[in-house]
Amino acid sequence: PTGGVAVAFNALIARFGCVCGIREELSLLGWLATLCITSGVVLVAVAGPGGSSEVCVDQLSEYMTRPAFLAWLCPSVLLVATTLTLFPPVCPGNADGASKPGPFGRWRHRVRPSEDSSALTALSAVTAAACGAFSVLSLKIVMATISQWASGAVSAPPPLSFLCFVALLTCAPMQLYILNLSLASGKATFAIPIYLSVTMLFMSFLGGTLFAEFDSLLREPYPLFLCLYVFGCLMVLLGLLVLAREQRRRSHTAIAPELSKRRPPPVQAPDDSAADVAHEVTAAEPSHAAAAAAAAVAPTAT
Repeated sequence: PTGGVAVAFNALIARFGCVCGIREELSLLGWLATLCITSGVVLVAVAGPGGSSEVCVDQLSEYMTRPAFLAWLCPSVLLVATTLTLFPPVCPGNADGASKPGPFGRWRHRVRPSEDSSALTALSAVTAAACGAFSVLSLKIVMATISQWASGAVSAPPPLSFLCFVALLTCAPMQLYILNLSLASGKATFAIPIYLSVTMLFMSFLGGTLFAEFDSLLREPYPLFLCLYVFGCLMVLLGLLVLAREQRRRSHTAIAPELSKRRPPPVQAPDDSAADVAHEVTAAEPSHAAAAAAAAVAPTAT
């Protein structure tokens, strides 16, 4: 339920400008979508996986080789790699190299979404959520390893625990960079709900697949908690779709006045009637030189 409260507080903070005085307006439909996401997150957290079994670090190899976990891990790694390839971190000393991109850099600029598009906001928010979920999973495994090793439950930390420690050190800063990319490309009232809700869904899925916490969905009364879990996920997805449409509509509304300002003024055609009048006046009035020539040629009166 804390994730749902975070979504609601984010909307209130962005609406009333509690941080740096930055305010972001939300329409009535946007508020309803935020309420839908908050309710969905609460339903998933209450009805979803909630097993009380501890992590057995001796079984880490069994956990990490489960097909459901690998089915989530492989697309997530591909998503993170794609996002970092399209929007790599730029070092301050590499500004000159960035100004003259090679063939790969030109291809990257051609295929990646614009830096103020809703597609980039959604892509980076989902990628940051994947990094965040894996960071939480790695932290849980590392802390369980330290606890069981200190208590003597295990003689030595398993090798996979060191791999999880390296993953924690890698995914945590990567998550911050990609989340900052999402916030820079769109409004916080659109990026933060995607990030928080997808993070919650990923963590719920990881807990259910790795540690067999999905068995709690089958508790009595049997179909109730399973239906609540599915219904909560659908509410989150519906709210995110509505927020995405609102973000796209607002971005188009904001771009239209800028395009009208940049449009050059229409070129006025020359006034043909005024030019004709000037030509007639010039033709009707002889020049002084013509008058003098006529006077010299005229015969002298005798």
